[in-house]
Amino acid sequence: MIAESRLIHRIGYGLGLVFSLCGIAFMSYLVYVHFLPEGADTICNFSAGFSCEIVNKSAFAEMFGVPISVLGLVYFLASSAFFLAGWKKHTLVQPLLYFTIFSLVFSLYLTLVEVFLLGTLCVFCEASKVAMLGIAYVLWLEVAKRDLRVKWRDIAAVAGVGVGFALIAYSMAV
Repeated sequence: MIAESRLIHRIGYGLGLVFSLCGIAFMSYLVYVHFLPEGADTICNFSAGFSCEIVNKSAFAEMFGVPISVLGLVYFLASSAFFLAGWKKHTLVQPLLYFTIFSLVFSLYLTLVEVFLLGTLCVFCEASKVAMLGIAYVLWLEVAKRDLRVKWRDIAAVAGVGVGFALIAYSMAV
């Protein structure tokens, strides 16, 4: 039973690492796109309705002069570091779960900007959200397995900070 539990634990962390590495790939490419000259050829410009370039060159693509894709890259690097080394440090499960919730809330704001203000979707941006959801799922399973006490009010507070961060980003862009 213990060996089976360890195997499930390692599979979960392996999946978390795969999601993190996919996120690193998506964000690395989006950082690259951000710094390309206007009109350069990219692999994720499918049409006016699906364009990474339009999203990454918009006024909403930076916060405090830092590309949002760089912030996403930092998140995925941190989650990769956790899944590579953090499996020995179970105290990091909750902070990474909270960081993931914050990142998802902020990312949902970015999706709203894409749909309602820019009129186009960035395929790699949306794929990164799927990776974040996968990471959140793995972490949530780990929290449940370890019987860690995650309080809904803490989750709501972290989500609220994500909304606040989104409002600041929006006010800076308009």
